[in-house]
Amino acid sequence: NIHERFHINHRTGVLSISNTIRNDSGLYECLVQNILGSANARTTLLVRRRTRIISLPQTMKIIKAQSLKLVCHVFNEDDVSKKISWYFNYNQIIPQNKFYNETTILIDTPQNQDS
Repeated sequence: NIHERFHINHRTGVLSISNTIRNDSGLYECLVQNILGSANARTTLLVRRRTRIISLPQTMKIIKAQSLKLVCHVFNEDDVSKKISWYFNYNQIIPQNKFYNETTILIDTPQNQDS
């Protein structure tokens, strides 16, 4: 129920929305009235979806010197820029002999230290 998530503090005029959803996006208007008149103000709310990882590569076993491609599928709002970094044993991977773009890393000739 929409009214369970919306709370108005009538003393301060604050509207609080809990557990926002995309359908909460839209035009909001505050209207104040008393015996001396009325005033209103409008604002627009845009609720965005959080960037999230849709799927990660599964655990793999390969033979030394085989190529390996790891893909990280990401959901991201189209107009929001993102930066994806890959890490190996908590150390950021800096591309050298590894092809690297936002969602994919290709280890061309894996070495023991790549496992």
